[in-house]
Amino acid sequence: MSQPGPRVCLLVALFYGALAVVLLAPSLAVGDFVGHPDSDLWKHVWGHWWVGTSLHQQLAWPLETRLQGFPWGGTLFVIDPFNALVCGAMQGLLPAPLAFNLLVVGQLTLGAWAAWRLACEVTDNPAASLVSGAIYGFSPWAVAYAVGSGVSETLGLGWIPLAMLLTLRSLPAGATRSALWAGVALLIAGLNSWYYLLFAMVGCALLVVASLLWGRPGSWLPLPGRGWLGRLLLAVLLAVVGLLPLAAQFTASFDPSTSLEPAVEERMLFTTGLDRQMDFFTVSDFFVPGKDRLRVSEVLEWLAQTPYLGLTGLALALVGICRSGRSAAPWTAGAILFFLLSLGPAVTFTPSLCSSQPVNAVYLLCFYLFGFWLITAPFRVHVLTLLCVAVLAAIGLASLRATRLGGVLATALVVAEVCWLSPAPFPVPSASAEIPGVVRALRLDARVGVLDIPAVRYETRLAPGKYFYNQTWHHAGIPYTTAGIVNGAFKDNGFFLEMWRLAAGIFPPAADPMAAGRGLDDLSRLGYRHVLLHTDALSPATAGYARRVLERWLGPPTSASPGILHYRLEPLPEAE
Repeated sequence: MSQPGPRVCLLVALFYGALAVVLLAPSLAVGDFVGHPDSDLWKHVWGHWWVGTSLHQQLAWPLETRLQGFPWGGTLFVIDPFNALVCGAMQGLLPAPLAFNLLVVGQLTLGAWAAWRLACEVTDNPAASLVSGAIYGFSPWAVAYAVGSGVSETLGLGWIPLAMLLTLRSLPAGATRSALWAGVALLIAGLNSWYYLLFAMVGCALLVVASLLWGRPGSWLPLPGRGWLGRLLLAVLLAVVGLLPLAAQFTASFDPSTSLEPAVEERMLFTTGLDRQMDFFTVSDFFVPGKDRLRVSEVLEWLAQTPYLGLTGLALALVGICRSGRSAAPWTAGAILFFLLSLGPAVTFTPSLCSSQPVNAVYLLCFYLFGFWLITAPFRVHVLTLLCVAVLAAIGLASLRATRLGGVLATALVVAEVCWLSPAPFPVPSASAEIPGVVRALRLDARVGVLDIPAVRYETRLAPGKYFYNQTWHHAGIPYTTAGIVNGAFKDNGFFLEMWRLAAGIFPPAADPMAAGRGLDDLSRLGYRHVLLHTDALSPATAGYARRVLERWLGPPTSASPGILHYRLEPLPEAE
């Protein structure tokens, strides 16, 4: 089989890079972060900054911090080490928004390019394979969830198809070098996300099984040659050994006595019943277009997702299934398998039409087989559905003898559908990177605490994640944690409870008028020296009351920025 040369590979990478920039252009143009301002974005920006700071200053990967849950702190693991390494390398050289946005563009480009490269292996047609990159790398799922919702550990889509491609190349006899590279791809997939390591291994296993069932000499799906099992075990061993140090840190970060994360039991709690069915997709989510069909969760952060596959991609995939027979069989089987896994234990056709019992036999069977009992977001397996459909679409376009122009036009049509027809938000939301003047004036360190209030916005009940971003400037500790809202020790603090009630719109104020003062005294003893009242996150009435409480105990604000008042919390005599 003829394969694209380095020049073609570079041109295709530049093509996808340009498409990624065009797709994100409305957000990139303003110089802010790409992603919704109320999303998971800020936690990942914070994590990249934390890792980068530790590597620059201490030449060590961080596991413990007092910056969160101040003053106690605890153990914490950054869930996307690869992204943290990339942004950490750029830290201090580029502004944080530019570094993060370059990461997003680069990851989207790599995801599209890797899907194209895998499709080239299958179709032997680089032009027709262009469409696969758009379907996979620029999918509505990626735009809404990975980019729009700031869930940056799901950006590393490219390493899954690369691992599958290299696994294919490891099957013929003597292909030890390809097996080693397959191990490297699996390792980097794990550095992007533990989920993606699992999914990459499942995708590779699918191709190995397909090769055993349907492989033949001279086709894209080779027969396994002598020693194939040993080579694949070598690839897995390389990935496991490379990931062991981080896996050990990840495990240690869940020590209940020190962890800033929820207990392992809470994270791994997942049943085959219907109590988590809303986390999965409905059948109609995959096929029905429309911006009003975007699924948005507003529990702690704004999180949006859609598994929409696209009419263009589905039409071409059906052509591939109908015209290519055996060549399309593994991808057809994979698309069906991963589609069913994305539905969860019950089968929901529309929001109002759902089975009353767990009837999805495929999901129930694979729940333990694929390790879904270990993970809290198994619906992310949808990325494998996307990849299978993308390859099928490339097979379909190749069967139509598409030219380069045809491949480019089909790719453009897919991207246009993502922007204007799919449920994915477009323009992609952007989050202001501006640091308020009050925060800029605070140049502190982790021995001092800053309390931002309120803990939730009164309009949405979302946690204001930008408090984490502000910390990358002032460097002081905060009580909030990326895994939740606030350290549990604050549940009995009278001042914090009063502010919490106000954010929830609960009146009249606390029955004990002295509770707020005692709570502020406790904060002072713990090392908190600054209180930032974000009046723009409260209703006018509650903001006014909060200001009166603070001024009663702390006096007038020492400084102010639009929407923020700064109060100084002096140390108590016994705390000096």
